[in-house]
Amino acid sequence: MVTKSVPTDRAPCELKYAAGSLWVVTQSSRLDRFDPATARRIASIPTGRVSYDLTYALGAIWVTNRNGGTVQRVSVRTNKVVRTVRFPPAVAPAGIGYAGGAIWVGDDHGSSVFRLDPRTYRLTRVRSGGLGASWIAVNGNDVWVSNTIAGSVTRIDAVRRRAVATVKVGLNPVNLDVIGGDVWVPNDLGDTISHIDGRSGKVLETIQSGDNPAVVAGAGGDVWATMFDAGEVWRIHPG
Repeated sequence: MVTKSVPTDRAPCELKYAAGSLWVVTQSSRLDRFDPATARRIASIPTGRVSYDLTYALGAIWVTNRNGGTVQRVSVRTNKVVRTVRFPPAVAPAGIGYAGGAIWVGDDHGSSVFRLDPRTYRLTRVRSGGLGASWIAVNGNDVWVSNTIAGSVTRIDAVRRRAVATVKVGLNPVNLDVIGGDVWVPNDLGDTISHIDGRSGKVLETIQSGDNPAVVAGAGGDVWATMFDAGEVWRIHPG
């Protein structure tokens, strides 16, 4: 049951809870911050072109700007951008996460992810094992990357800074997440969800889903998945 609806800036894309607030990335190039208790919008922060995803690390929100080719660091204290990091030409920063003391950023157009040192802002390219290294999920020192064009998921060791395994999943894997230690991957064009063992890296099961599964998230021990074209949300009991 929907208890309340609140307006955001145009084209809300991703949302996460961090630093006591709910943060909403919008593709209108703004980041909205809400008080989850009152649903009041605290701030609307200008970011780069077509903001895409965010992560929370080191007292800041880090936002990817896919069409702007940047990542921005936003202070949770001042609600202002304190640093803009520019990526090489033709890179489209997509998913983002924090692991092994660094920010990890996917590239919608390439076959590498980028390690961003949060102290020096230096970028290091790490091969992802497949084309379209778009979305990122992290668990400890593991970085999981969905290679949308290759139809695979790669596990990267954040400390050694190299890919250690790649597994085939479905057609166009997108916004994956680590839930209960395992990796859950919505395959957008294949209408399936892949369940990967977080230790062995093997696919445990492939679940037929609704039309265009887009995002997965964990809550209460269950996996929740949005079906973009079907206009549905599915609840899955692992095991």
